[in-house]
Amino acid sequence: MPTDTTNTPTTDRRVNGRLRAVYDDAAEHLHQLFGAHDDWAGSSIDYVALRMVHERYADLTPGEVRVLVTSIGSRVQHCVSQNRLTALYP
Repeated sequence: MPTDTTNTPTTDRRVNGRLRAVYDDAAEHLHQLFGAHDDWAGSSIDYVALRMVHERYADLTPGEVRVLVTSIGSRVQHCVSQNRLTALYP
């Protein structure tokens, strides 16, 4: 059964302005990290990504850093699975 959504207001779920402000810059730096399959001196890529973001954006809370890294990592994985890495940065 089709649903008519023409009169339904859409809400923006992205409410953290601080994360939105740094997302593109952080994604640009983490893109290469998540795309590489290197052994980062025995550390997991997630750990290295968390450290990189924490050092670059020291004013973010640990929770915000994790949200940022997780969302960027998910986007990279999705684009890699679809063979659309160029879709990361229009």
